Amino acid sequence: MNDDLVSIWDALLVFVDVVDSSVYSSMLGVENFAREVLSFQDLFCVLGNQYFKDKPSFEEKVRAWSEVGARGDEGFVFVIDPEQSSIELIDKAIRFAFELKTRIKIMHRNKKDPPPKEMEIAVGIHYGEVATINRLITTEHGQRRLIDKLLGYSINYAKRVETSSRVGRFSRVFLSKEAADLVSYLPIALYKHEVPLKGIKESEEVYEIRSVLLDGVPIKVSEGADIINEEAVIRYFKSEVGEEDFLRDSWLKSVTVSVLDERKDSVKGTALEKEYAERIDQIALGKLVEDDPILLYWRARVCENNEKYSRAISYLKKIIKECPHLIRARTQVIENCYKMMKQEKKVSTDIIFIRDTAEELLELERYDGILSEKERQRLVEILDETKAE
Repeated sequence: MNDDLVSIWDALLVFVDVVDSSVYSSMLGVENFAREVLSFQDLFCVLGNQYFKDKPSFEEKVRAWSEVGARGDEGFVFVIDPEQSSIELIDKAIRFAFELKTRIKIMHRNKKDPPPKEMEIAVGIHYGEVATINRLITTEHGQRRLIDKLLGYSINYAKRVETSSRVGRFSRVFLSKEAADLVSYLPIALYKHEVPLKGIKESEEVYEIRSVLLDGVPIKVSEGADIINEEAVIRYFKSEVGEEDFLRDSWLKSVTVSVLDERKDSVKGTALEKEYAERIDQIALGKLVEDDPILLYWRARVCENNEKYSRAISYLKKIIKECPHLIRARTQVIENCYKMMKQEKKVSTDIIFIRDTAEELLELERYDGILSEKERQRLVEILDETKAE
């Protein structure tokens, strides 16, 4: 093959599969299982195309590629887009995965005669190099190379990451180490697994998303895929998701907070507003289970917005001990210490608290080296200011 017709690109690769489909099929029967699979395919493609836009235009196929598809009980997304950063693409894949999980849950509840068992999905997300086979065509502007298909080890690797998610304890949304490293500064709580990747490696490091704060979660779907309008989604998260759901599906806590926190304006002046206020207060005041790092992170952010910096720092320090991979918690400790230093109403006990926190964080930094040079310098500045006080 002409080398000019082969190119190397970085790509987002996502695989989604129905968990234990054979067991699920035997439980529902052939006909009902087929309906469930068709519903999954429809939802996957409609939602996937909203996030990733399948079938790029002629001009886009010269420099980009997007493919969203579903076969049987499996869906896949392949995206090459030099105009979007790796972080943007992985973040988009994470949002897509959790919205897909959420909609499957709501669709199950909305059925008149729901199956005895809810459909569950497993997700694998990877970002890596692929080769593209390009098709040479002649146009009025000369010869152009259009991306025709994707090949490469990374596609197989992404599929193995998805397969490994069966050992998941939380969401069964798994990231390869490459993908996890790229989004390490997002508000995302990760849980490390060492798993075998069949045909690749006997023990590989992958990361399960325990929970994630999805600022700006989109909840509007176009025609098809059992439309769930905005009001129905908000009502679901305010009225129907209870303590039992949170204990069984811990990822729901962070999705609930994400949707409620981002949809404040959607309920103003409506009958839902009181329900919304009660629900958000219930979560903010800790009346629901407080064991999720992202729920703690969100409470810390609420405290920070209300200038209750010492309370915010206490939440964040708890996260650092329980979830060391949530780097965002460390950076926010630094920011809250700095803001607390600038408060005119601080007292001597505040100075001691700030200094102890900064020293503790610098001590942790000695062992894992996670903070950037800029963040480390900010901590040193904070310590110097506390000594001046």
